[in-house]
Amino acid sequence: MVTAAQYTVRRRGASVGLRGGAPDAIMRAHDPRQGSERVYLLWKYLHVGTVYLSLAGFVLRGIWMLLDSPLRQTKPARILPHVVDTLLLAAAIGLMLTIGQYPFVHGWLTAKVLALVAYIGLGMVAFRFGRTRGVRGAAFFAALVAFAYMLSVAYAHDPFPFA
Repeated sequence: MVTAAQYTVRRRGASVGLRGGAPDAIMRAHDPRQGSERVYLLWKYLHVGTVYLSLAGFVLRGIWMLLDSPLRQTKPARILPHVVDTLLLAAAIGLMLTIGQYPFVHGWLTAKVLALVAYIGLGMVAFRFGRTRGVRGAAFFAALVAFAYMLSVAYAHDPFPFA
């Protein structure tokens, strides 16, 4: 059986036999699957990296909020979360389109989207609408629980990762 990579190499006129004549580098360079794997890995690592950046920023802003630190009102603290979260959303959409799995079609992605809505709502209570420190602290903790649920669903690809 001839693989797609071997067919491509043979078709372009390279004198490569089917029995081990081609070095691995040539085979990988002409493998049509390599491009889509690279795109997938690009989106995946961008998504995972921005997830952890977003979490770190959220925790830091939450600590500043609980301590009533003036650092929470600095310009970078107000702008950077939006930049990171925009990259995170773009990477999520790119990853979704690359792997061909969509919310409200695949259960685990639906669970992530619903948990994301809860996380955003709880974050808004924690940072904007909570009237007392107790309400803000409880909303902050609940948002972290929602975030942990999203991470566990992402790793398990299952809406019930603890079952």
